[in-house]
Amino acid sequence: CPLVQLLNQEFNCNLAFNIPAASPSPSGSPGATSTAKPTASPTPTPQPSASSDSDDSGDDNSDDTPTPAPGPLGMMTMQMEPLPKDMPAMTNPSPIYMHITPLVAIRLQSNTDFQLNGGASVQYTLPGPQLAGRVFALQLYNESLLRGKRIDQLIATYSKFTTPQSNTIQFQFTTPRITVRHSQIWLLAMYGAQIPPGTTPTPSPTPSSSASPSPSPGTSP
Repeated sequence: CPLVQLLNQEFNCNLAFNIPAASPSPSGSPGATSTAKPTASPTPTPQPSASSDSDDSGDDNSDDTPTPAPGPLGMMTMQMEPLPKDMPAMTNPSPIYMHITPLVAIRLQSNTDFQLNGGASVQYTLPGPQLAGRVFALQLYNESLLRGKRIDQLIATYSKFTTPQSNTIQFQFTTPRITVRHSQIWLLAMYGAQIPPGTTPTPSPTPSSSASPSPSPGTSP
């Protein structure tokens, strides 16, 4: 994201989508070794010709592998706006939230269709005055127009209750499996809220997420 200044306050962000899950390293399979059957031939004469044929075919296969050129990569247009005035009010906020403030709106639009499926990381850098005494929530919306009126459809809510030790707030979550069309606009809406004194939300180093319209923050006394 570009560094944006508003009222002498600096806002920044860093986005990553479709992060592949870490897969365990494959272990050696003894069954694969046992199923390999040696093909011994009593006549040594055909073996060089057979091996040379197989080598040629192997070379052909290796040459063919990198031949197909990858398809053209799409381009993502991003617009970041701090303290936005046109961001939708938070959908189904937690009952303990007070004084909910829209902090950052990030709108994304791609010029090609792609699959949104996998891990995601959204990191914000906010000025100190926007951090003190707040908890944070991130909502993913799909924006559309119907008869000239903007409609914001909630896709998912991700909450973070931990108070940041620095000016950085990071959300890590798994996105719903969605095909993103090139004509669609996706909104990442980040909110800050206060909670009543004495309320102790469940601390969690990673944000709780919900694919349903209602957030699922866990609270415990």
